Amino acid sequence: MKDLLDNGHEVLGMARTDDGAARLAAAGAAVHRGSLADLDSLRKGAAQADGVIHLAYLHGMGHMPFGTRLGILLGGSPRGITGRFAAAGAGADRKAIDTFGSVLAATGGPLVVAFPTMTLASGSLVTEREAPDPTSPGAARIGSETATLALASTWSGHSRNGPWPR
Repeated sequence: MKDLLDNGHEVLGMARTDDGAARLAAAGAAVHRGSLADLDSLRKGAAQADGVIHLAYLHGMGHMPFGTRLGILLGGSPRGITGRFAAAGAGADRKAIDTFGSVLAATGGPLVVAFPTMTLASGSLVTEREAPDPTSPGAARIGSETATLALASTWSGHSRNGPWPR
């Protein structure tokens, strides 16, 4: 964010909490209150921007809506809680990417999405051209990566030079 501001860009940052909003404002960014689970808020924020850099993720139960938390906790065997948590976070991420993409498709504005390297195979040297490993710890986020690449391939003027061969 600092680099964007230092280079004369206006930055609108989304904040879920008062503390987050204060940190954004202190850094010089405008504040948009919302959360990753509030698709209306994401639509409104993206509509105010020339492009979106998506860095958010639901890393904790407290970041999720109450109904989602109940589904994770009470949705089956206690052994499946970790999997349900990962699926809920990845599902919210995928919906956010689709939401940003639907807003930005009309303008051709850029959508930058950050993904962890934990979706790649471990134990060997990998590059951005490696396909994600469905057995990796971050496998739940593979759908988000696929959705991002699909969006990029549909926008006119964008190439389909994704990080892995098709």
